[in-house]
Amino acid sequence: MQDKGAGVVQSPGTKRKFADADLTNLLINKIDALTDQVMDLNKKYENSTEEIRRLRKTNDKIEKITYTLAKTQKYDHVINEAVEQLPVVNYNGKNLLDGLLPPSPTALLCKLVRRLYSTDEIVEGVKEDPRMSSIKEAVCAAYYSSDTIKFGVFWKMHGIKTLQGQARSQKSRDKKTKSNQNEKDLIDNENEEDLIDNENEEDLINNENEDRNSD
Repeated sequence: MQDKGAGVVQSPGTKRKFADADLTNLLINKIDALTDQVMDLNKKYENSTEEIRRLRKTNDKIEKITYTLAKTQKYDHVINEAVEQLPVVNYNGKNLLDGLLPPSPTALLCKLVRRLYSTDEIVEGVKEDPRMSSIKEAVCAAYYSSDTIKFGVFWKMHGIKTLQGQARSQKSRDKKTKSNQNEKDLIDNENEEDLIDNENEEDLINNENEDRNSD
């Protein structure tokens, strides 16, 4: 008679089925884990690819901006080593290129405009006349070896803007000067009124004293 407390004895076939099931579950779990890792790697790759694409676009924009700035600024910052001696550019018997040469074409342009135009003319906007023709000739000769093409680029990109900026600056200076003068005139008027009041007060006192003495 079999003992009821004894364990159930599994046949070899049943053991093999359980072992296969455990192995299958283990493989499924590993496959799921690998799938998650692959999906995570794909996501990181996509993010990296998008970041690289974004950085390339940004870099392309920076390169374009840098190229544009370099292309334009080179016409305003010139060291003219080819001209050992500056030519003479006369206007009304005066050489516009006498003395030390400023560091940039715009600096010379402003200097010559102040030299040949009045402050009122600068504020209103300098006109294209023989004076401006001589100024352009001087700037072109000093910095561009009389290369009219290079000077034309400079004038289009910097020259016109420089004249407009100079007009605004002169207008601001004139306004400040006028304000200071008005303030000075106001102070002078107040001092003059105080002086008159003091004189009137002194005359009144003298008149009262005379009246008392006459009594």
